[in-house]
Amino acid sequence: MKEEILITGYNGSLAKQLSTTIDHSKYRIKYLTTQKSACKDNIFYWDISTNYINPQALANTHHIIHISGFSISNKWNAKNKKLMYDSRVKTSLLLYNRCIKMRINPKTFISISAMGYYGFKQNGLKTENDKPHDDWLSKLCVDWEKMADNFKKTGTRVCILRSSLIINKNAEIIQKTNIGFNIGLGLIFGSGQQQFPWIHIKDMSRFIVFIIENKNIQGVFNVASPEKISHQDFIKKIKLIKYPNSILLHVPEILLKLFIPKKKELILNNIKLCVKKMKSTGFFWEYETIERFVKNDL
Repeated sequence: MKEEILITGYNGSLAKQLSTTIDHSKYRIKYLTTQKSACKDNIFYWDISTNYINPQALANTHHIIHISGFSISNKWNAKNKKLMYDSRVKTSLLLYNRCIKMRINPKTFISISAMGYYGFKQNGLKTENDKPHDDWLSKLCVDWEKMADNFKKTGTRVCILRSSLIINKNAEIIQKTNIGFNIGLGLIFGSGQQQFPWIHIKDMSRFIVFIIENKNIQGVFNVASPEKISHQDFIKKIKLIKYPNSILLHVPEILLKLFIPKKKELILNNIKLCVKKMKSTGFFWEYETIERFVKNDL
């Protein structure tokens, strides 16, 4: 009999990628969505504002992959920050409470956290043992992870993935980068020396499935490509391979402060993610380098 996997964030790109990565001969996939119009046989409605989850979504569930969340790329105003928080933290608590109420003990609970755990205005290599910072995004990630850890009380195996930037050719940052290149400009923000931790969406999806199928894996993992590359080198690599006739242009930090005074902290953050723990599981990356991504997917 097939095991059942429940994936939150039905409309997201990672959920769609997972649907092609998961072996349908071994697993039945179910989804949760906030859009009633999308509901059908294996897609169920939930609403954090009313603490509602269609009970059919959780019934007979063996594994939960919690990847929903209001995009951090939206404006950082008070309303959106609340949406970002609630769509991650409160949904995690809702899933746990409903599992308790329905006496469902999933084998696995996988929660996507973020490298934002380590905070803004940071430098250097971060391991899973490094402490969080004290800015709003770091606090969001801390609470997010605490909610996921609730599932340990029921004997569920919990894995928390502190994700780097997830990319493919349709990712927002890639689309915006291409806009510049299409008019002949490769835009480098600030000095360009800040690090650019990333992982290809296929590798993120593959690692999630790898966790489900390897029952000894648990705990917190930094999730990124093993390649350590700066933002400037990332832009240069795209130019070299795809847009050799373009011109590189630095956008000074002062302009970033003027036009995106809050998000500049995200763009200029300078951390690397140590992925030794991820590698120790035996996982291998299909996209280890930006060069492979550009040549094969961009």
